[in-house]
Amino acid sequence: MKKIDGDSLETELKEGAGIMEGVEVAILNKKNQVLLGKRLASAGFGTWNFPGGHLKAKEKIAECAAREVSEELGEDIDVEITDELLSIRENCIAPQYIHHLTILIKGLYKKAIQSLTSRTNVKSGSGSIWTICLPLYFQAWERC
Repeated sequence: MKKIDGDSLETELKEGAGIMEGVEVAILNKKNQVLLGKRLASAGFGTWNFPGGHLKAKEKIAECAAREVSEELGEDIDVEITDELLSIRENCIAPQYIHHLTILIKGLYKKAIQSLTSRTNVKSGSGSIWTICLPLYFQAWERC
């Protein structure tokens, strides 16, 4: 058995198996504030995250981002999905420890009929409670 952060995994994966791709959207408003959600699902319960989810087969990153924003925040929200890549990160969230590579792209909040801070997405025990947070600044790295 393999150990991750002191917890043991039930199975060992073959090389390249079990790695999932995720897409998240950092939605910023005109005040440069970002929308974050506090996770309600068992995977990463209580942690803060951006709207997003798993990339489906043959789905483009921008298509996944738009679908996930609509699924998690509702049809009435207007977010411009940009092609600006903010980060790629690797994670393995407890308690399932499923290996993910997550792509974070930028979205620009335009408008919504209902306030974003009053939205809760609680489908089948998963989802997030959404809140607007302080301005978010991304560090720019110089290209080599």
